Amino acid sequence: MIFLILFFTLMSCGASSTMNLRKNGSGKAELEVRLTAPVVEYFLDIAEISGYEASRDALTLFDLPAIRKRLSGIKGLSITRLTSPTQGELNLSFTFSSLDSLISSGKNAAAPDVLSWSGGAESAFRLQLNREAVSDLLSLLLQENASAFDYLLPQKGESRTEYDENLAFALDDGPTLFSESMLTFTLNVEGSVISHNGEQVDPHTVRFRIPLADLLFLEKPVVYEVVFR
Repeated sequence: MIFLILFFTLMSCGASSTMNLRKNGSGKAELEVRLTAPVVEYFLDIAEISGYEASRDALTLFDLPAIRKRLSGIKGLSITRLTSPTQGELNLSFTFSSLDSLISSGKNAAAPDVLSWSGGAESAFRLQLNREAVSDLLSLLLQENASAFDYLLPQKGESRTEYDENLAFALDDGPTLFSESMLTFTLNVEGSVISHNGEQVDPHTVRFRIPLADLLFLEKPVVYEVVFR
């Protein structure tokens, strides 16, 4: 069930992440997820029908022990907060000693063409996203469950209309949630931003707002970059 939860986390209209990045590549990241009520009810219904949990109230949508175990295997990463106050909420914070470790650690590490980093007099952070990148990141996060996630993504040659119809079959409000969903990533850097292709909040902060629909139906990769010193 974890791969389904991650999918609707992207569609929750309440997912945001923030990274504080130092010039030496170390830093801190925070993720907050607030699933909408229809999404929470969808999972409770599925769990009830399948007998996944004896009681709806006992169902845990976010498997905190599994998340902790997966993240603890990344070199230089330390979890500082991992909570789920309600069935539809997740709070995750962690520090990392180096972005290089996040890029290269683990058997299924994220490929350098998805996330890259370089230090020096001018430091550069680069994130490249497309449908393939989403699948690669899912493989890192979900491992053996990643292939099961694929059927919830647009299939090759599938139009937006066809995808909406299939999504509506699984969840009545699915197409609306999908069209309104925005992934928000905020990068705070040590020093001053000298170039970027996002929305500059202040001299040290850049925000990227990524419509989920645009991401999943991209024909060419979209690259997000921040250079600072």
